Order: sequence, then C-alpha cells, then structure tokens
Amino acid sequence: MEFAVIVQRQRAFFQTGATRPIEFRRAQLEKLSAALACHEATLLAALHTDLRKSPGQAYTSEIGFLQAEIRCAVKNLRRWTAPARCKTPWFVAPARGWTQPEPFGVAIILGPWNYPVQLLLTPLVSAVAAGIASC
Repeated sequence: MEFAVIVQRQRAFFQTGATRPIEFRRAQLEKLSAALACHEATLLAALHTDLRKSPGQAYTSEIGFLQAEIRCAVKNLRRWTAPARCKTPWFVAPARGWTQPEPFGVAIILGPWNYPVQLLLTPLVSAVAAGIASC
C-alpha cells in the first residue's frame, strides 16, 4: 500500500473520533502489550540474528523496557488526559481557565536500527496514549 493512502486512511480514522476515549486508548495499549508477550520469543530470536543481542540484553533493553513503558502509560492515562486548571488574568475575574489535552491527528514514527523494538514502539506507546493515529 502506498504511503499517501495509509496516511489518508489514518486521518479518516482519526476524524471518526475513535481514538479520543480513554477506554479505547487503554485497550490499544493492552493489545500492544499482549502482542509483545505473544511474539516475545520471535522478537528475541530476530534481535539475536540481526544484532547479536543476547536474550537477556534484548529483553532488558527492548521488550522489558517497552512493557514497562506500556504499564506506565496505562497507569497514568487518566491523569494525563484530565483538564488542568490554569491562572487567568486579573482583569477577567471571576473567569476560570484550564487546559484540556487533545489529540492532534496523525503522526509518523521513524526509528534507528540499533534498538529497533524499543525506539520504534516506545513512541507508539506515547502516540496511542495521546490519542493520535500513528502510521
């Protein structure tokens, strides 16, 4: 599939609002965690074949690191998406102000070769937690 088509489909998906609910984001993060666990042996073997990483090193620096990142995102998701009060100028009193974190659209993730699982999928965890459609 051509890149422009993928981006167009991701933008259309984002516009549906499906990525906005916290429950959707949490479910996607849990699916990613389950996929990592399911394919752990394959990933470890590929990291050994391609980069000569031992299973212990590959798990610690790649898969275990990513699983910890997912757990952190799931744990903090509600707090990260909550509105935060902010000060308003005195001359608009008694006005109240707040910031509301909002997803902004589609993001692309590019990663280097030396830590392929960690450096490609850790930004994905952040993008999913933020409600961004990623390609």
